[in-house]
Amino acid sequence: MGKLFFYVALALVVVSGVLFAPEHAALAIHPMDQFIVNPVVGDQVSMFAITNVTLWLALAVLCVFLLMVVGSSRRAIVPRAGTVDCRIDLRLYLQNG
Repeated sequence: MGKLFFYVALALVVVSGVLFAPEHAALAIHPMDQFIVNPVVGDQVSMFAITNVTLWLALAVLCVFLLMVVGSSRRAIVPRAGTVDCRIDLRLYLQNG
């Protein structure tokens, strides 16, 4: 499940880079472009306009919701061995730190 999530996230990043890159950029990376707010409908950004930021926020909330639902859908209430190891490591770190 972890590898699948990683590859899906990587594919989303690559596809969004291809789709939303400016025409003149040819996949050039411009770090400040991530903060540009563009309206999805209409020409102006107003108080209740749907923007690209709104869509990314909705996608993030949907992904977190799906991870929580899929992660808790099984009847595995008892933590797995990896979870127990993390808790033991954290407890030792907090005691010694």
